[in-house]
Amino acid sequence: MSSAVPGVHRWTTASDLSFESILERVLVTKKVQHSNSPLHPSPRTPAPSTLHPPAIIMVSYRKAIPVHKSSIRTFNSRLYSTAHDTPSVAFTRVQMERLIPGFHGPHRKPVYRPLVEAHFPDVRQPHIHDFPVRLQHGAKVSRFRIFLKRGKVLTPNLVSNLISGDVVIMSVPSDDPDALVDLRDQDQLLADFVFLSSLNAIANFQSPQRTILPKELVALDITSPSRF
Repeated sequence: MSSAVPGVHRWTTASDLSFESILERVLVTKKVQHSNSPLHPSPRTPAPSTLHPPAIIMVSYRKAIPVHKSSIRTFNSRLYSTAHDTPSVAFTRVQMERLIPGFHGPHRKPVYRPLVEAHFPDVRQPHIHDFPVRLQHGAKVSRFRIFLKRGKVLTPNLVSNLISGDVVIMSVPSDDPDALVDLRDQDQLLADFVFLSSLNAIANFQSPQRTILPKELVALDITSPSRF
């Protein structure tokens, strides 16, 4: 009958035969055998972290990285309503859709998809249209996106009698025209000017001629910050 090595337990169950337990017992066994040899002094006890190979640590590290999931946020926007005759700040829900390439780790920049349906209560015309606007004011350029509907059943807009239905304007970052960002307080008046500059395009789009929306509407300068 074989004698057991002092200080080392025998494996009695299948659950003890994991890679970590085998490696730990082999290291302890070598330590005990090495210390019993008269030609070799007893070495210093290894640190607990050395009992696991780098591969195990790498797998655990990779599993600890959180997987990105869609999230909902709320952005400030500008609403030109069929219920009020002055523009107002609207809280628009957005959903994270993707991450801008080139950003990694905690500095990755998200791109949000607007959930503007809550600002258009008239469900008789379900489809929502949108188009971008580039505002050139001095040496600075600001970008926005306008959301609206088209249809004969729409209620007249109370902010402007030239168009029908509600209109929502959201802010767009300069580095990604397909993304959306929070509309800052200082950009509220810029959004009002963008609304006034786009009235003709919206009116022509909603007219019986059904003119198409511009691929990008360009508004130049600001002579009056707000006309409301």
